[in-house]
Amino acid sequence: MEICRIFYQNFREHLDGVRIGGDKVYNVFDNQLPAALKRLQFDRQLSMENIRKLIIEADGYQPHLIAPEQGYRRLIESTLVTIRGPAEAAVDATHSILKDLVHKAMSETPQKRLSALLNEDPAIMERRSTLAKRLELYRSAQAEIDTVAWSK
Repeated sequence: MEICRIFYQNFREHLDGVRIGGDKVYNVFDNQLPAALKRLQFDRQLSMENIRKLIIEADGYQPHLIAPEQGYRRLIESTLVTIRGPAEAAVDATHSILKDLVHKAMSETPQKRLSALLNEDPAIMERRSTLAKRLELYRSAQAEIDTVAWSK
């Protein structure tokens, strides 16, 4: 049970920003997703001209029947289809980040448990923790470099 508590604390610290990694989740939803949605050009899709056209087509070109529900439904469906790609990309990115944070929290949990069992000197524990954080930063930077290199 103690190991679970330590893992939960480590994972939560990553998400809350005390440790490295949690800010990446916020970056996905604060920057990447809005930027992807802006590139979709909803202005054209939600313009009055396009909405009129959809409603007229939904009426079956019969001016005496006004039933815009089908047009609204088509507009909503087309908008949902349009935002599906960026939404799925945000979910995939978040999933990847969370998996990485779980692995980091899991690796930190045995380190803490091991040092407590070994009754290690606090200075040595701090040095090992600092080195582990530097290694984590290096791996994170390497992963970002690989991502940029493969995206080109």
